[in-house]
Amino acid sequence: MTLVLAGCDPTDSSASFPEPESLPSLQLAEPEETSIPFGQPVDLTVRITTEEPLGSLNPEAWLDPAITLLDSDVEEQELEGGWQKDISLTVALYAVTNTPVFVSTPLLETPGLTLPFVALETTSRLEADQPLPTFGTGVPPDFRGPEALRRRKRNLWIGAGVLTLLALVLGLVLRALSKRERPLPPLPPAHVLALRKLEALRTRDIWMQKDLEASTVELSLILRSYIEDRFGIQAPDLTTEEFLLQVEASPPWPRQQQAGLTEFFTAADLIKYAGDRPSGDILDALYAAVEQFVNATREPEA
Repeated sequence: MTLVLAGCDPTDSSASFPEPESLPSLQLAEPEETSIPFGQPVDLTVRITTEEPLGSLNPEAWLDPAITLLDSDVEEQELEGGWQKDISLTVALYAVTNTPVFVSTPLLETPGLTLPFVALETTSRLEADQPLPTFGTGVPPDFRGPEALRRRKRNLWIGAGVLTLLALVLGLVLRALSKRERPLPPLPPAHVLALRKLEALRTRDIWMQKDLEASTVELSLILRSYIEDRFGIQAPDLTTEEFLLQVEASPPWPRQQQAGLTEFFTAADLIKYAGDRPSGDILDALYAAVEQFVNATREPEA
């Protein structure tokens, strides 16, 4: 897909784009495979073409909180009749799930420039156990006479062919690894993921429409996931009563944080299960409580 403007030559790019029908234009070079192993780097290229030069862009702000940006590169050039900017992104997903790459917000103030929907589906690094080969019981071969000699020659040729094929495959694999091998980056800290999810919740429809129950459920899930990642407590799998009983005796955080945590889960359960509809800016208060707890208990920076 190579972009060609009227009266212009094709531009050099690692990804190819078709000629846009009109300006402004946004095009995305999607990866060939969207079902990838856990943590495998994936390359995408976004091309933006406008009549006027573009300002600075922040590609990291486009990504879903679950997507980790490993590397980015921006190339901008002036063409006859317009300006073109190529943004190359290398991303990875560290959860076995199906996640959209981009958040559902307009890319620029210019109408029509919205990032398209593309999702990554990750699979576990652990492979299924291979079954052991089974061998049938038949008549034992005759190791004497012409038939046995033909079998030996045939087996020698088959063995030589298999060894040659294995050597060829091994050479191709080693060559590919020498060119494409990339060390996997460390997982982001738990508080970074939690704060990204909180920020993304602000732009979702359930929050914008003041859906009290759905927004409270999402806030509770973000907080429980953070506690599990940060302290190793399986908060998402426990009821509120079970979770509070487990941590109240010896909480892994300061006592003053434990009181606020209990108040949050009590208020959230009243909204989710008892149909409580408190007045005032309750959503903002619950949001601030989660954000305060994450920042107060975050992992110390090295």
